[in-house]
Amino acid sequence: MTGLQWWILAGVLVMGGVAAMVWWLAPAQPDLAAVLDRLTPSAGRRRTSATIRMEGLDGPQRIGLWASQHLSDAWLRVSEQDLAILGKPRHELVGEKVLMAGIGLVAGPLLSALFVIAFGLPSGVPVAASVGAAALLWFLPDGEVKKKAKEARDEFTQAVAVYTDLLALERRAGGSGTRQAMENAAKVAASWPFRRIDHALARSALAEQHPWDALHELSRELDVPALDDVADIMRMSGEQGARVYESLRARSSAMRSAMLSAEHTKADKLARRMDLPSTATGLIFAAIAVAPGIMRLLAG
Repeated sequence: MTGLQWWILAGVLVMGGVAAMVWWLAPAQPDLAAVLDRLTPSAGRRRTSATIRMEGLDGPQRIGLWASQHLSDAWLRVSEQDLAILGKPRHELVGEKVLMAGIGLVAGPLLSALFVIAFGLPSGVPVAASVGAAALLWFLPDGEVKKKAKEARDEFTQAVAVYTDLLALERRAGGSGTRQAMENAAKVAASWPFRRIDHALARSALAEQHPWDALHELSRELDVPALDDVADIMRMSGEQGARVYESLRARSSAMRSAMLSAEHTKADKLARRMDLPSTATGLIFAAIAVAPGIMRLLAG
Protein backbone atom coordinates (compact mmCIF):
# COMPACT_ATOMS: atom_id res chain seq x y z
CA MET A 1 0.00 0.00 0.00
CA THR A 2 1.13 3.53 -0.74
CA GLY A 3 1.42 6.30 1.79
CA LEU A 4 -1.80 7.90 0.52
CA GLN A 5 -3.70 4.66 1.06
CA TRP A 6 -2.39 4.40 4.62
CA TRP A 7 -3.59 7.95 5.33
CA ILE A 8 -7.01 7.17 3.83
CA LEU A 9 -7.28 4.12 6.07
CA ALA A 10 -6.31 6.21 9.08
CA GLY A 11 -8.94 8.79 8.15
CA VAL A 12 -11.61 6.11 7.92
CA LEU A 13 -10.69 4.85 11.39
CA VAL A 14 -10.80 8.38 12.79
CA MET A 15 -14.21 9.10 11.31
CA GLY A 16 -15.49 5.76 12.56
CA GLY A 17 -14.31 6.62 16.07
CA VAL A 18 -15.96 10.05 15.89
CA ALA A 19 -19.22 8.46 14.75
CA ALA A 20 -19.04 5.96 17.63
CA MET A 21 -18.47 8.79 20.13
CA VAL A 22 -21.46 10.73 18.78
CA TRP A 23 -23.62 7.60 19.06
CA TRP A 24 -22.43 7.05 22.62
CA LEU A 25 -23.11 10.66 23.68
CA ALA A 26 -26.55 10.76 22.08
CA PRO A 27 -29.24 10.62 24.82
CA ALA A 28 -31.34 7.48 24.96
CA GLN A 29 -34.72 6.90 26.59
CA PRO A 30 -34.12 4.33 29.35
CA ASP A 31 -36.40 1.33 29.66
CA LEU A 32 -37.77 1.11 33.21
CA ALA A 33 -37.97 -2.69 33.23
CA ALA A 34 -34.36 -3.03 32.08
CA VAL A 35 -33.15 -0.53 34.69
CA LEU A 36 -34.97 -2.28 37.54
CA ASP A 37 -33.68 -5.66 36.37
CA ARG A 38 -30.10 -4.40 36.40
CA LEU A 39 -30.55 -2.96 39.91
CA THR A 40 -31.91 -6.24 41.30
CA PRO A 41 -29.84 -9.04 39.76
CA SER A 42 -30.49 -12.63 40.83
CA ALA A 43 -29.25 -16.09 39.96
CA GLY A 44 -32.71 -17.48 39.35
CA ARG A 45 -33.71 -14.79 36.87
CA ARG A 46 -30.40 -14.23 35.14
CA ARG A 47 -31.12 -13.42 31.54
CA THR A 48 -28.93 -13.99 28.55
CA SER A 49 -27.89 -11.11 26.33
CA ALA A 50 -30.15 -12.38 23.56
CA THR A 51 -33.29 -11.72 25.64
CA ILE A 52 -32.44 -8.11 26.55
CA ARG A 53 -34.46 -5.52 24.71
CA MET A 54 -32.61 -2.82 22.79
CA GLU A 55 -35.00 0.02 23.67
CA GLY A 56 -33.53 0.80 27.09
CA LEU A 57 -29.86 0.66 26.10
CA ASP A 58 -27.51 3.47 25.14
CA GLY A 59 -24.97 3.39 22.33
CA PRO A 60 -22.13 1.41 23.95
CA GLN A 61 -24.57 -1.07 25.50
CA ARG A 62 -26.19 -1.69 22.12
CA ILE A 63 -22.79 -2.32 20.60
CA GLY A 64 -21.92 -4.56 23.54
CA LEU A 65 -25.16 -6.50 23.20
CA TRP A 66 -24.48 -7.16 19.52
CA ALA A 67 -20.82 -8.02 20.17
CA SER A 68 -21.62 -10.33 23.12
CA GLN A 69 -23.93 -12.34 20.88
CA HIS A 70 -21.12 -12.91 18.36
CA LEU A 71 -18.07 -13.23 20.62
CA SER A 72 -17.14 -16.24 22.70
CA ASP A 73 -16.35 -16.10 26.42
CA ALA A 74 -12.64 -16.43 25.56
CA TRP A 75 -12.64 -12.70 24.75
CA LEU A 76 -13.67 -11.91 28.32
CA ARG A 77 -11.24 -12.37 31.19
CA VAL A 78 -13.86 -11.66 33.84
CA SER A 79 -15.89 -14.28 35.70
CA GLU A 80 -19.66 -14.17 36.01
CA GLN A 81 -19.25 -13.84 39.80
CA ASP A 82 -17.27 -10.61 39.38
CA LEU A 83 -19.99 -9.18 37.16
CA ALA A 84 -22.73 -10.36 39.51
CA ILE A 85 -21.28 -8.77 42.64
CA LEU A 86 -21.01 -5.45 40.78
CA GLY A 87 -24.48 -5.80 39.29
CA LYS A 88 -22.93 -5.25 35.86
CA PRO A 89 -24.48 -6.97 32.83
CA ARG A 90 -22.16 -8.81 30.48
CA HIS A 91 -23.16 -6.74 27.46
CA GLU A 92 -22.33 -3.53 29.33
CA LEU A 93 -18.76 -4.71 29.90
CA VAL A 94 -18.44 -5.78 26.26
CA GLY A 95 -19.71 -2.36 25.20
CA GLU A 96 -17.04 -0.66 27.30
CA LYS A 97 -14.38 -2.91 25.81
CA VAL A 98 -15.51 -2.13 22.25
CA LEU A 99 -15.60 1.60 23.05
CA MET A 100 -12.08 1.52 24.52
CA ALA A 101 -10.79 -0.42 21.52
CA GLY A 102 -12.39 2.17 19.23
CA ILE A 103 -10.65 4.95 21.13
CA GLY A 104 -7.38 3.11 20.62
CA LEU A 105 -8.04 2.84 16.90
CA VAL A 106 -8.64 6.59 16.74
CA ALA A 107 -5.84 7.74 19.06
CA GLY A 108 -3.20 5.46 17.53
CA PRO A 109 -3.08 7.11 14.06
CA LEU A 110 -3.38 10.63 15.47
CA LEU A 111 -0.45 10.24 17.86
CA SER A 112 1.78 8.19 15.58
CA ALA A 113 1.16 10.55 12.62
CA LEU A 114 3.10 13.24 14.46
CA PHE A 115 6.14 10.97 14.66
CA VAL A 116 5.71 9.96 11.01
CA ILE A 117 5.76 13.60 9.91
CA ALA A 118 8.48 14.73 12.31
CA PHE A 119 10.93 11.84 12.03
CA GLY A 120 10.00 10.31 8.69
CA LEU A 121 8.98 6.93 10.09
CA PRO A 122 7.40 4.34 7.77
CA SER A 123 3.77 4.94 6.83
CA GLY A 124 2.78 1.61 8.39
CA VAL A 125 3.46 2.96 11.87
CA PRO A 126 -0.05 4.50 12.30
CA VAL A 127 -1.73 1.18 11.49
CA ALA A 128 0.54 -0.76 13.82
CA ALA A 129 -0.03 1.83 16.56
CA SER A 130 -3.79 1.59 16.07
CA VAL A 131 -3.82 -2.18 16.37
CA GLY A 132 -1.53 -2.13 19.42
CA ALA A 133 -3.51 0.60 21.21
CA ALA A 134 -6.82 -1.14 20.46
CA ALA A 135 -5.52 -4.47 21.78
CA LEU A 136 -4.19 -2.81 24.94
CA LEU A 137 -7.36 -0.83 25.66
CA TRP A 138 -9.57 -3.84 24.91
CA PHE A 139 -8.38 -5.58 28.08
CA LEU A 140 -8.32 -2.43 30.24
CA PRO A 141 -11.98 -2.70 31.42
CA ASP A 142 -11.35 -6.32 32.50
CA GLY A 143 -8.71 -5.25 34.99
CA GLU A 144 -10.92 -2.46 36.30
CA VAL A 145 -13.84 -4.86 36.82
CA LYS A 146 -11.63 -7.38 38.65
CA LYS A 147 -10.27 -4.66 40.92
CA LYS A 148 -13.74 -3.31 41.77
CA ALA A 149 -15.09 -6.84 42.25
CA LYS A 150 -12.34 -7.66 44.74
CA GLU A 151 -13.07 -4.49 46.70
CA ALA A 152 -16.81 -5.23 46.62
CA ARG A 153 -16.22 -8.83 47.73
CA ASP A 154 -14.10 -7.65 50.68
CA GLU A 155 -16.84 -5.19 51.63
CA PHE A 156 -19.47 -7.92 51.36
CA THR A 157 -17.40 -10.23 53.58
CA GLN A 158 -17.19 -7.51 56.23
CA ALA A 159 -20.95 -7.08 56.02
CA VAL A 160 -21.41 -10.85 56.45
CA ALA A 161 -19.44 -10.66 59.70
CA VAL A 162 -21.79 -7.95 60.96
CA TYR A 163 -24.80 -9.93 59.71
CA THR A 164 -23.57 -12.97 61.63
CA ASP A 165 -23.39 -10.94 64.84
CA LEU A 166 -26.92 -9.67 64.28
CA LEU A 167 -28.12 -13.21 63.65
CA ALA A 168 -26.54 -14.33 66.91
CA LEU A 169 -28.36 -11.57 68.79
CA GLU A 170 -31.65 -12.52 67.12
CA ARG A 171 -31.21 -16.19 68.03
CA ARG A 172 -30.17 -15.35 71.58
CA ALA A 173 -33.35 -13.36 72.08
CA GLY A 174 -35.28 -16.52 71.19
CA GLY A 175 -38.44 -14.72 70.17
CA SER A 176 -38.24 -15.40 66.43
CA GLY A 177 -37.89 -18.39 64.15
CA THR A 178 -35.01 -19.10 61.85
CA ARG A 179 -36.44 -17.31 58.79
CA GLN A 180 -37.69 -14.37 60.80
CA ALA A 181 -34.31 -13.99 62.51
CA MET A 182 -32.48 -14.04 59.16
CA GLU A 183 -34.88 -11.50 57.63
CA ASN A 184 -34.80 -9.20 60.67
CA ALA A 185 -30.99 -9.19 60.70
CA ALA A 186 -30.89 -8.38 56.98
CA LYS A 187 -33.18 -5.37 57.44
CA VAL A 188 -31.07 -3.68 60.12
CA ALA A 189 -28.63 -1.94 57.73
CA ALA A 190 -29.26 -0.17 54.43
CA SER A 191 -25.92 -0.93 52.79
CA TRP A 192 -25.88 -2.78 49.47
CA PRO A 193 -24.65 -6.13 50.90
CA PHE A 194 -27.55 -6.20 53.36
CA ARG A 195 -29.96 -5.29 50.56
CA ARG A 196 -28.66 -8.16 48.43
CA ILE A 197 -29.16 -10.58 51.34
CA ASP A 198 -32.60 -9.16 52.08
CA HIS A 199 -33.65 -9.49 48.42
CA ALA A 200 -32.42 -13.09 48.31
CA LEU A 201 -34.40 -13.98 51.43
CA ALA A 202 -37.50 -12.23 50.10
CA ARG A 203 -37.30 -14.18 46.83
CA SER A 204 -36.88 -17.44 48.75
CA ALA A 205 -40.05 -16.70 50.71
CA LEU A 206 -42.00 -16.11 47.51
CA ALA A 207 -40.57 -19.28 45.96
CA GLU A 208 -41.23 -21.30 49.15
CA GLN A 209 -37.53 -22.03 49.42
CA HIS A 210 -35.52 -22.49 52.60
CA PRO A 211 -33.74 -19.24 53.54
CA TRP A 212 -30.38 -20.96 54.00
CA ASP A 213 -30.63 -22.34 50.48
CA ALA A 214 -31.09 -18.77 49.26
CA LEU A 215 -27.88 -17.77 51.05
CA HIS A 216 -26.08 -20.72 49.47
CA GLU A 217 -27.19 -19.59 46.02
CA LEU A 218 -26.19 -16.00 46.73
CA SER A 219 -22.80 -17.19 47.95
CA ARG A 220 -22.20 -19.13 44.74
CA GLU A 221 -23.46 -16.26 42.61
CA LEU A 222 -21.18 -13.68 44.23
CA ASP A 223 -18.30 -16.01 45.20
CA VAL A 224 -18.46 -15.09 48.90
CA PRO A 225 -17.54 -18.25 50.88
CA ALA A 226 -18.26 -16.60 54.24
CA LEU A 227 -21.96 -16.53 53.42
CA ASP A 228 -21.89 -20.29 52.82
CA ASP A 229 -20.69 -20.89 56.37
CA VAL A 230 -23.48 -18.77 57.83
CA ALA A 231 -26.04 -20.66 55.73
CA ASP A 232 -24.73 -23.99 57.03
CA ILE A 233 -25.08 -22.82 60.63
CA MET A 234 -28.63 -21.58 60.05
CA ARG A 235 -29.49 -24.87 58.36
CA MET A 236 -28.68 -26.67 61.61
CA SER A 237 -30.92 -24.26 63.45
CA GLY A 238 -33.80 -24.67 61.01
CA GLU A 239 -33.66 -28.42 60.43
CA GLN A 240 -32.41 -29.70 63.77
CA GLY A 241 -33.49 -26.94 66.13
CA ALA A 242 -29.92 -26.56 67.38
CA ARG A 243 -28.86 -23.61 69.49
CA VAL A 244 -26.50 -21.72 67.21
CA TYR A 245 -25.66 -18.61 69.21
CA GLU A 246 -22.18 -19.81 70.15
CA SER A 247 -21.54 -21.11 66.64
CA LEU A 248 -22.52 -17.77 65.09
CA ARG A 249 -20.38 -15.82 67.55
CA ALA A 250 -17.40 -18.11 66.92
CA ARG A 251 -17.81 -17.78 63.15
CA SER A 252 -18.06 -14.00 63.39
CA SER A 253 -14.92 -13.88 65.53
CA ALA A 254 -13.05 -16.08 63.04
CA MET A 255 -14.06 -13.85 60.12
CA ARG A 256 -12.93 -10.73 61.97
CA SER A 257 -9.59 -12.33 62.81
CA ALA A 258 -9.07 -13.33 59.17
CA MET A 259 -9.89 -9.81 57.98
CA LEU A 260 -7.57 -8.31 60.59
CA SER A 261 -4.73 -10.60 59.47
CA ALA A 262 -5.34 -9.60 55.85
CA GLU A 263 -5.17 -5.93 56.80
CA HIS A 264 -1.91 -6.51 58.69
CA THR A 265 -0.44 -8.27 55.65
CA LYS A 266 -1.52 -5.43 53.39
CA ALA A 267 0.00 -2.86 55.76
CA ASP A 268 3.29 -4.80 55.85
CA LYS A 269 3.46 -4.83 52.06
CA LEU A 270 2.87 -1.07 51.92
CA ALA A 271 5.53 -0.51 54.59
CA ARG A 272 8.06 -2.56 52.59
CA ARG A 273 7.26 -0.53 49.50
CA MET A 274 8.07 2.64 51.40
CA ASP A 275 11.51 1.35 52.40
CA LEU A 276 12.92 1.72 48.89
CA PRO A 277 12.00 5.42 48.39
CA SER A 278 13.29 6.23 51.88
CA THR A 279 16.58 4.46 51.21
CA ALA A 280 16.96 6.10 47.82
CA THR A 281 16.29 9.54 49.32
CA GLY A 282 18.94 8.97 52.01
CA LEU A 283 21.51 7.88 49.42
CA ILE A 284 20.80 10.96 47.31
CA PHE A 285 21.30 13.31 50.27
CA ALA A 286 24.48 11.47 51.23
CA ALA A 287 25.79 11.81 47.67
CA ILE A 288 24.99 15.54 47.68
CA ALA A 289 26.80 15.96 50.99
CA VAL A 290 30.03 14.17 49.97
CA ALA A 291 30.10 15.25 46.32
CA PRO A 292 31.89 18.64 46.91
CA GLY A 293 34.67 17.02 48.94
CA ILE A 294 35.21 14.29 46.36
CA MET A 295 35.31 16.86 43.55
CA ARG A 296 37.90 18.99 45.42
CA LEU A 297 39.94 15.87 46.12
CA LEU A 298 39.92 14.87 42.46
CA ALA A 299 40.72 18.44 41.34
CA GLY A 300 43.61 18.84 43.80
